[in-house]
Amino acid sequence: MIGAKHTNAWMQTFTGKVFEPMNPQPEQVDILDIAHGLSHICRFSGQCSEFYSVAQHSAMASHVVALLDGYLLLSAEDRVGMQLVALLHDASEAFIVDVPTMIKAELPRYKEIEAGVMRAVARKFGLNIAAFDHPLIHEADAVMLATEKRDLMGPEPKPWIDLPKPYGGRIFPVEPKMAKQSFLERFTELGGVTAP
Repeated sequence: MIGAKHTNAWMQTFTGKVFEPMNPQPEQVDILDIAHGLSHICRFSGQCSEFYSVAQHSAMASHVVALLDGYLLLSAEDRVGMQLVALLHDASEAFIVDVPTMIKAELPRYKEIEAGVMRAVARKFGLNIAAFDHPLIHEADAVMLATEKRDLMGPEPKPWIDLPKPYGGRIFPVEPKMAKQSFLERFTELGGVTAP
């Protein structure tokens, strides 16, 4: 499965595909693999009060982005597209796991690999790669982080980074199977294309 050189490395996905993290191609990307992988990865390196998946985080972010002030300035088509981008903003983690932000900052090679995977994801689903860096996506992610901090983490031993106001609703973590189903339903609802 793993080649002698990192450039030849590959992994088998949930659906049985070959995925090459160092050389990802759109045809290697499958929404079922993304949903399955993200539903089994816990946010905060598992340090939250109970299991809470990246899939659930992503589905919630796709709703939160539509509540932000700048969202209404987008065209109707761009609004749906922005929600789909928010849903898929952590898609790379289905293949290369979730690395805490402060560690990721020290791993430039990881960031290169992550960017390559996200380019393949964007091409697979017909999305503009630049949209993943849109301020609304970062804002939605920050709102989710503030909400997760409030609902899923204990008292802070040190101050966190400045965060926006949390989302009004509370987070109730769901099991992986339900998170996966909700993620896929949201993908379909937003008109996501699953072409080969």
